[in-house]
Amino acid sequence: MNINRRSAIRYFIIVGAGAVLLPTCKPSPKKISAYNNISIDEDQQAMLAAIAETIIPDTNTPGAKGISAHLFALQMLNDCYEQKDRNRFLTGMQQFNKDVKDKYKKSFVECSPDEQKIIVAAMNSQKDAKDDAAYFYNILKGLTVQAYTSSKYYLTNVQEYKLVPGRFKSSVPV
Repeated sequence: MNINRRSAIRYFIIVGAGAVLLPTCKPSPKKISAYNNISIDEDQQAMLAAIAETIIPDTNTPGAKGISAHLFALQMLNDCYEQKDRNRFLTGMQQFNKDVKDKYKKSFVECSPDEQKIIVAAMNSQKDAKDDAAYFYNILKGLTVQAYTSSKYYLTNVQEYKLVPGRFKSSVPV
């Protein structure tokens, strides 16, 4: 095969451009686009699901992950919180993740269930409102409990929801 100078230069440019573009082709964490006010990726969503499941674990009843309490928390955060509170939540989530990685050398999701319980117990005992990680945890915990106690499962199987207090009794002796 006889290659002339123009063909060699053209192939060289094509290969060089491919080599430049190749690093940009690696997959990055996929951002979830369902929320227009917060930026969250799949790894962060998995961490929120694991924390929620540790707060309300799956026993003979579905836990927080089973009723998607973490998705409720994200939707509430996206729709009902002010931007400064959303930013503090996201900053606290990053700090929480960093603290866990510093102590356990792995993410919260990769920790064993016993380690996750220890981390959550430590966060429950921490009452420093100025700490962003504590703020993140307390908001997530409150929204997780709210999601669970307002879920269809809870209101139909655990605590029967009554639209009007009391039952109608048609005949009562006077």
